[in-house]
Amino acid sequence: EEPDLSYYHHRKHAGAIYGNSVHAGLNKHLDYQVMYRNAMARSYIQNDPSRLALLHLMSSRMQQIEEQMNAQIHNLHNRVDDLHKHLDWNYAQLSQTPPWANNLVDFSNKGLKILSPLTWLWRKVRSIKRRLG
Repeated sequence: EEPDLSYYHHRKHAGAIYGNSVHAGLNKHLDYQVMYRNAMARSYIQNDPSRLALLHLMSSRMQQIEEQMNAQIHNLHNRVDDLHKHLDWNYAQLSQTPPWANNLVDFSNKGLKILSPLTWLWRKVRSIKRRLG
């Protein structure tokens, strides 16, 4: 059993400013991340304005990498979907036993029973041939 928690931070039904960011659909965490990053960038550029070019280059390169990663993820997702469909089709094919397959097994078992005396005789003849040699 879970211990009782103080519910002041879990206002599931409250909206607007009184709601918890997770339950009320507000994501203040992202807002604060943006504000923090902007403050850090301003501080970095304020010391040396030429750093703006470096910041711009890094930002554009990161955007390129993100686009490449998204394309790769999309390709992998499509490949996994194709494999899943292929496996489903194979499973469906394997799970359907054709009616003639059961008859074939019965026929081969009967054939082995019919041929067993001949097989026994062949082994005896071969054994005698080796002895005579």
